[in-house]
Amino acid sequence: MGYFFYLVKNLDIAYYISALMFGVGSYLVLMHLKVELKQRLVAALLIAYVFLVMSVTVLSRGHLIPNNMLLKPFWSYAALIYGKNKYSILTEIVLNILMLIPVGFLLPFLVKKRTVLYGFLCSLCIEVFQLVTKRGYFEVDDLIHNTLGVLIGYGMVKIIVTGKQKHI
Repeated sequence: MGYFFYLVKNLDIAYYISALMFGVGSYLVLMHLKVELKQRLVAALLIAYVFLVMSVTVLSRGHLIPNNMLLKPFWSYAALIYGKNKYSILTEIVLNILMLIPVGFLLPFLVKKRTVLYGFLCSLCIEVFQLVTKRGYFEVDDLIHNTLGVLIGYGMVKIIVTGKQKHI
């Protein structure tokens, strides 16, 4: 968890300002499109959050080696069991899951169906961007963990909504 805070703490203030500008800008655009207030706020939060995720996962990194793909699924679990850097691998797995929980939580307020698919596509965009810019590794495990995070966030919304409906 310390690694995540290290990344966020050392992220250039320009990324935070840019994320805020993206969020406010999207809110203003949606305001002119007569989008409902709740959806404007959620969309602005989602856009700002995704920009921050892109900043941490891509923009804040230097260039890597040309071969930056790990296409073997579940390699991280084998490394977790048999490898030497177990804490590092476990931290990477947990952070990749946690990273897209907010996306899974916010998306259902904007789209009624295919939330997990859109979350997966968001993760895929991050991975492809890392591959193309060579500022990270394109990993199948990251897609799996990010999508699991989206599922958890989506499940949280469903539990909250179902709980509210039972009390009405």
